[in-house]
Amino acid sequence: MLLFKSFIIVGLLALGALSVEAADMEVQVVDKNCWIEVFDDTKYDADDPHVKVQGPKEYASLKNLNGKNWNDDIQSVIVGSDATVLASYAGTYRSEQIPIEVKMSVKEGVLSLQPVGQGELAMKALSPTHFVHAPSQLDVEFEGADSFTLKTGGGTFKFKKGAAK
Repeated sequence: MLLFKSFIIVGLLALGALSVEAADMEVQVVDKNCWIEVFDDTKYDADDPHVKVQGPKEYASLKNLNGKNWNDDIQSVIVGSDATVLASYAGTYRSEQIPIEVKMSVKEGVLSLQPVGQGELAMKALSPTHFVHAPSQLDVEFEGADSFTLKTGGGTFKFKKGAAK
């Protein structure tokens, strides 16, 4: 009987220790459709150097991703259906509706919008495709890597990357 009681007490202590340990564990959310795979060639060759990163994650640089500097070596990319690569939004955009040129860039994991001749505005992400700059009342929604809709001052304007003036 004493052995049985000792077993129960040891069991309760073990369960208590597990609950304390579980409370200290960090919760990590993994979206199985949020990933990116980068290759150093244009043929998506799995035999050549490549790396797959499971997300969601943010990287300001790919300098030391799995021990390799990928910043200048990426030749092709495959992304999961829930992944967004901010760098794909970088570029110069123009609208046929208004005479303005807008530059999008990414610095330290933040998308910035800069109308030519004006200051750069760091955008806040509301979703992978929706960004705002509240102080300027700018609302940007990307339809893909090459176009976005800008809402501001009661107007709605379509922009395309590299579109003719």
